[in-house]
Order: sequence, then structure tokens, then C-alpha cells
Amino acid sequence: MLLLHEISLKQGTAFTVFTEAELIEATDNFADKNILGRGGFGTVYRGLFKDDGVVAVKRCVSLMASEQQKKEFGKEMLILSQINHKNIVKLLGCCLEVEVPMLVYEFIAKNCREASCTCA
Repeated sequence: MLLLHEISLKQGTAFTVFTEAELIEATDNFADKNILGRGGFGTVYRGLFKDDGVVAVKRCVSLMASEQQKKEFGKEMLILSQINHKNIVKLLGCCLEVEVPMLVYEFIAKNCREASCTCA
């Protein structure tokens, strides 16, 4: 709730709160064929929205135990959503309906330097 409140206060922040159903549909129910990579904090899936194109969806595995961790996560999300740099993948939004939030990033094809690339 803190995150949603802070985002609503920011003018011009391009950040979307996705539903779990939207991310399930975009990733074909988190199908193995859509896995882009795995790491210590979760698995990243290729997602395809009907009108918004290709995204990368990070499905985190670690549980946030305390309220303090949740507040810190919210603050970090707010900061990341405002960063716009050519060498940093843009955070587009998240899904907060689930126990552990899922993050949605722009999709950058391997070995591609153009953010608007369609070679995916």
C-alpha cells in the first residue's frame, strides 16, 4: 500500500501495477519455454502482452518476513521506477497481488543495444 501511495504522488512516473492474471497470461502460466534465466532471487520469464509487446517478468523466491523489509522494498521500487539510463534495464512495474511481488522490466534481447528492438 505504501508503494501505491507513493507512486500516486509522483507525477509522470511510468509505472504499472500488473495483476497476477495478466502476468500468468503473458508468460503462458510461467512456462519453462519462457525462462530467460535463474538467479538467487528468482526466475526471469519472457512475457508477451497483446498490446504492449515483450517484457521480462522476475518472479522472486525470497519471502519478505518483516514489515521493515516490505517498506524497504517499496522504497526501492519507487526509486528504480524513476531511473532512466541507457545502461540500466527499465523497471516498468510490478504485481503486488501475490505473497512475494513480481517485477516487470523492459525486455532487451541478448546482444542487442536498442531498447526498441524487435529482434526478440
